[in-house]
Amino acid sequence: MPSRGPWLAANPGGLRLFAGIDDWPAGQRNLARYVILHPAARALIDDWEDALHSYVAWLRGPAAIEPDAPDLTVLIDELREHSREFAELWDRYGVVGSTQGRRLFHHPDVGDLTLGFQGMTLNGTNGQFLVAFYAEPGTPDHDAMVLLDRVAQERFGKPSASASPA
Repeated sequence: MPSRGPWLAANPGGLRLFAGIDDWPAGQRNLARYVILHPAARALIDDWEDALHSYVAWLRGPAAIEPDAPDLTVLIDELREHSREFAELWDRYGVVGSTQGRRLFHHPDVGDLTLGFQGMTLNGTNGQFLVAFYAEPGTPDHDAMVLLDRVAQERFGKPSASASPA
């Protein structure tokens, strides 16, 4: 489901894009938790408040369909407990969000980069959701993502970085 389940996998640059998420246990990694609770997220994401609004709205969909789902209930309770901003927005019942657009990041390893993103539900996967961040080839943003791949490969010592055990 969108942002409620664990982050299943990422390429090296994708994992490294979200600075500090690799320090969390694999089972706790997901974009909503990262954006709302990780101390690095506010500095990393240029319009953090917009991202916060998007993730609150994004979680509203599955909450409407499965309000008693244990994994969703645990995540929402955690976010409400640790983020006053999330709790206030959650109590407003807003559902307007975006699964595509552009985000400006202020990354500690590569500086500023603007990436497009597209989120989509994967048919036949029981609600798994894929979020792809991308940069146009030949741009400084693309070069920054290539550099993030290299930084991640050096850090993890392997050509791909899985976010959770197989």
